[in-house]
Amino acid sequence: MTHTDSSPRTRAATGYFPAVLPPARRLAEKRVAMVSPPLREALADLPAGKRAKAAAPEQDDEDVKPARAAKADAKADKAKLARADDKAGKAKTAKKDKDAEERSEVAKAESNKADAAKSRNAAARDGLRPSGWSIQIGATDNVEKANALLARARGAVHLAAAKSYTEKVQKGSATLYRARFAGLETDQAQTACKQLKRSGFACFATKD
Repeated sequence: MTHTDSSPRTRAATGYFPAVLPPARRLAEKRVAMVSPPLREALADLPAGKRAKAAAPEQDDEDVKPARAAKADAKADKAKLARADDKAGKAKTAKKDKDAEERSEVAKAESNKADAAKSRNAAARDGLRPSGWSIQIGATDNVEKANALLARARGAVHLAAAKSYTEKVQKGSATLYRARFAGLETDQAQTACKQLKRSGFACFATKD
């Protein structure tokens, strides 16, 4: 029977690798076989893992430097682009918020202007507030509600001699509109309040 020498030195010298070797081991042995014979002989006594590492070709540092520089430049460009996108996104958001704030201010100014115009129209309709006693039947958060309250009260109680008007007042951060009838005598104010309360209205009399 013929005996085949399968020692590492023999395999390295001949390039023969039995098929029964694991794939990783065969790859390591092939790397050793690719080097020059003198180096192959020197590597033959090393363990398989160290032989493969020693036989692997080393990259020239001059070849590696350009690749590393290119990789670093690409990374820097990517970071710069990300910062630019972030800055543009923040600027766009800030502009959007500013535009929304300006629209809100314009809408608020228009609303105040409309309320002032309605108050002027109500004053023109009812004339100047006369002196004497007034009765107040409520205070609402907008002038339309106050005027509607005055119209309902006038229909429920005989107030032909009274002049209706709204009065804007500020209570802390809230704006209210008082609904009042003015130009009454003392007994007229008291009587009107009693009748209004029986009709479901709140009412109190005050001297102007």
